[in-house]
Amino acid sequence: MKIHLKLVLILVITFTSNAQNKNYQVIYEYTIKKEKILNNLKKNTNPQNLNLLEKSMQIFSKSQPTEAVLLYNNEFSFYDVVEKLDINDNYSKIDPSYRFAGANLKYYKSNLEKEIILYQNESNFDKIKEYLTKYKCHSYKIKDITEYINGYNCMLATTNDKAGNEIKIWFTPEINTNFGPEKFCGLPGLIISVDAYAYTINLKKIKKTNKPVSKYPENITFIDSLTIEKLNGQHFNKVFKN
Repeated sequence: MKIHLKLVLILVITFTSNAQNKNYQVIYEYTIKKEKILNNLKKNTNPQNLNLLEKSMQIFSKSQPTEAVLLYNNEFSFYDVVEKLDINDNYSKIDPSYRFAGANLKYYKSNLEKEIILYQNESNFDKIKEYLTKYKCHSYKIKDITEYINGYNCMLATTNDKAGNEIKIWFTPEINTNFGPEKFCGLPGLIISVDAYAYTINLKKIKKTNKPVSKYPENITFIDSLTIEKLNGQHFNKVFKN
């Protein structure tokens, strides 16, 4: 009897360990809503800023879909944007789909934490080469609405962006994880698609992987999110003036 109990315990421990060590790779695709954005630019840009309007329209017109990768297991997640090599180097840094996807930011999250840690290793800010900062996951309202998307039974959740626009998020409880792209995390299931004001995110592929789920680098300075927003605003003003 004791032998059987030991065998059962060994099997349970082995199964639990293997389940926890399984890593998954999710590929997401970001696409800009070009027609909507271009129409809004024409309507809302001051006639005195025709040069700014022309530059903005060129940037959004040239935008191409951007892929991003989410690696996760039962404990951690790591999100990174795939570098765009198929377009001009200078443009790739300001392509709206690339920017919305997170550009060269890397996102880390522990399953036990409610905050995401962002790591920037190629800062555009003066005198700041790299930094870490923390953001909370979005807060959501889960609706009593379901839909079958990309082979998964999904539920609808909503949140709002900073301008108050509603964002629709479809997630599947069939994949038991609370991770998702960027700051879209904290839902009881993997996020399958996101419909935001200016862009969409769609799951392209999910598979098991041997790739490790990275943790954020230590000994890097943390900067608060308000300071980051202010520095980002200054950087974009420089880009558009040039």
